[in-house]
Amino acid sequence: RRRSRSRPRSRSRSPRSRNQSAAYDNRASSNDHGDQIRLEALKTTISTVKKKIADLESEVNSSWGDLGHLVHPCELLEVQLTDVLVGLVALADSSSQGIETDARAATRECRQVATKLLGVKTRCLQG
Repeated sequence: RRRSRSRPRSRSRSPRSRNQSAAYDNRASSNDHGDQIRLEALKTTISTVKKKIADLESEVNSSWGDLGHLVHPCELLEVQLTDVLVGLVALADSSSQGIETDARAATRECRQVATKLLGVKTRCLQG
């Protein structure tokens, strides 16, 4: 059995409700902008760490003897990458679809960089 509506569907939302919805959309847009800024900062950190790893790898390749002094810089970069990874996962879980996709791609890149760092650190430990 059909129930009749007291008012037509076209006017189902009050002007106040429409304004609140518009304000919510503006906040979501503003939040996406903040997420985009955080994502760019995390990507910048990844590229900085990549450069530092390349420098460490060059030093490992050119050094002879004990490489133990290079283990600590590797560990510092590991901590940086862990912080970036935590931030990327949080962004991917809480953001809109576009930012989520970018965050997941950056997460894959971060993991690849971490794998490369692990190889450099292993060479340092083997000396």
